[in-house]
This record gives sequence, C-alpha cells and structure tokens, in this order.
Amino acid sequence: MPLSIEANITPELLVWARLSIGYNKDEIARLLDVEEIELSRWENGLSKPTVAKLRKLAEKYKRPLAVFFLPSPPPLHLLPKDFRRLPPDDAHSRSHPQLLLAVRRARRMRSEAIDLLGLLGESHPSFGLRATTTDDAERLGSRIRAQLGINLDMQSRWRNESIALNSWKNAVEKTGVLVFQASRVPLPAMRGFSLSERILPTITLNSGDFPRPRIFTLMHEFCHLLLQNSGICNEMSAYGRTRDSLQSIETFCNRFAGAVLVPETDLLNLDLVKSSSSRHKWSYAEIDEIAKVFKVSREVILRRLVQMRKSTNEHYKRMRNRFLRDYADLRKKKPKGGPSPPVRAIANNGHYFTNLVLEAFHQDKLSARDVSSLLDVKLKHLSEIETRIGR
Repeated sequence: MPLSIEANITPELLVWARLSIGYNKDEIARLLDVEEIELSRWENGLSKPTVAKLRKLAEKYKRPLAVFFLPSPPPLHLLPKDFRRLPPDDAHSRSHPQLLLAVRRARRMRSEAIDLLGLLGESHPSFGLRATTTDDAERLGSRIRAQLGINLDMQSRWRNESIALNSWKNAVEKTGVLVFQASRVPLPAMRGFSLSERILPTITLNSGDFPRPRIFTLMHEFCHLLLQNSGICNEMSAYGRTRDSLQSIETFCNRFAGAVLVPETDLLNLDLVKSSSSRHKWSYAEIDEIAKVFKVSREVILRRLVQMRKSTNEHYKRMRNRFLRDYADLRKKKPKGGPSPPVRAIANNGHYFTNLVLEAFHQDKLSARDVSSLLDVKLKHLSEIETRIGR
C-alpha cells in the first residue's frame, strides 16, 4: 500500500486510540509534527490521514495498524472504576500515557497467564484472602505475615534490600497474585497499582523506585487486593492529599503494610527500642540501624515507633523532612542504565509468569518467538533466565 494514499479508516477509532493512552490532541499533534486542526479533521471524519501518518499514529498509540480498520471501537478500558485518584485540580491527576500502558500490559499479561494455564492443563489459582477496613490492621498484618511465611530471622539474614524485595515478591506470588514491574512511568504518577480479580489479581511496581520503597508499595497494594479494591499508589496519596473517603482506605493500607513489614512485637523486642522512652528523639543513626534489620525505609521505622508510642508526631515530621531530602539526593545520584536483560525480564514479569512461559515452551505449547515476545527479551538470554529462576 503506497504511503501517500489516504487510509480508509473509522474516525472514531482514532479518538478511541488516543484516549486509551491518555494523550490530548495538542500533545499527539506535537509528537506527529502536524497541526492540531488537521488531527481534529481526521478524528471528525472530515479528512483522512495518509498510510504513513497512520503508521506513526499507531506507533504513538501502541496499537497494531489493523485496529484502525475495525468497523467500530472496542470497549475503552482505562483505569478500573474503583481506582483511587487524586483530586481533579492536582497536577498529577490526569493519567500519564506510560501509566495507562502499564495498566494495559498488566491486563494483557494476566490474560496471557490464564491462557497459559489452560494450555498446560493446570487449574487457575484463586486468591482467597479477604479483609475489610473494620479489621484491626495490626492483627491482620500479623496473620498475613504468618501466611506469607516470613519471620524476623529471615528478614535480618537477607544480605541486601534487593534480596528482601525479591523474597517479599515471591511470597506474595505464592498466594495467587501476579507481581509485575513497570518502567518509564514517572514516580509522581505511580509508585504501584493493583488490579483486583478473584483469579490472578495483579500488582505492578515502579522499577524506577528504590527497593525499600517498592517493598512498602508491594504490601500497600497487597492490602488493596485483600479489600477487593483496585488502586494506585503515588507520592501524594499516602500523606493526606486524597479525598477524605479515600484517605481512610490509604491510611488502613499503610498501617497494614507497616504491620506486615515491621511487626509490633519484633520492633519492641529490639534492645535499642526496649530501653527508649515514649518521647525518645531518635537519631538518624538509630533509625538507620533498625531499618537495616527489617530492610525497610527509615521513614517506615520512625512511623512505626510513633504508632508504638515510642516517639512523637512532632519528631516524625521533623525527621521526615530529612528523609525526603535524602530520597531526592539519592534520586539525583542514581546511576544510569539498569540490570542485565535476564534480571530485568524476571523482575518485570515476575517468577510466576516467567515460569509459566518457560514451562509452556518446554512442553512445545509455545514457540521460541512466542517466549521472546511474552517475556520481552531476546532468545539468547533464555538460558540465563532459566538458571536465575531456578528451573
């Protein structure tokens, strides 16, 4: 088909594709280097883009070219209805295109996982854990921690925070949850999100965050799955910037995450904590020492100390300013690049999904090209992936 020929497409599909990735008309017009009025004419059916322009649109919208020739748009699935959002006047309230792509990817991978289970003749794991906001968050956290099979001895022996993150992710996946990671999503837009389903619910973490914050986000979103409530965690939502009715859920999930990661009994039994008073002004070094035991952020530790009446809100607010400065400095110094392709593939796809793909491949249910596409990795890395994942 010559590139200069007009594409005989359905105009409504251009609108559908643009909205599905969260672009305004002026944004996509700038990306394509066309006038906004020309884009409007395409979307209103007053003129048609050339095949060359349509291919550029398909590339920006992350859609196959053929979709624009459908007779009518498919259902438009953006964020789940129960996704908690920032107020409309907040700068980050509009969905970032990379966030919408990450949600689309999580939905697609969950669907692929269900199909793979069918190909392998395996039953679909059902996520049966449940909770309500009327539960006691501390007791719920203790019960879930026991079900995840992680104790203080294990936590303290993890060599570093990356091992801690992977251990928590693997424990969560054993409950019937798919855990993914997304890249290129700005942290203000998303630190993590969850899609609540009875069969294979999903949690997606932002790979741009540091491991310790990702651990907390993982538990925060796991709590949303317990509440059967899809959600998104961002830099604003945890600190009183959401609507009141939603903030109560966020507060509960934060308290639950703290209870799972830093159990009250284990914290209070530490020698350093035993000897402290209720108004102890914890030094940076003391907080850091405790954080290393539990492999969580310093802020999580101090917040737990306040909840255990081993410190005050005033001291927490003062120290939190320093924690935020430290975090910003670390972000500036974060090295470019990233993990090797095999490590990144396992982290982004999760152990459960990766194992499903590899098992289907070894049973000749998938081709090598299918494996490469599903795991988003070159075939030459499969051997190392299998070694790292312990197959």
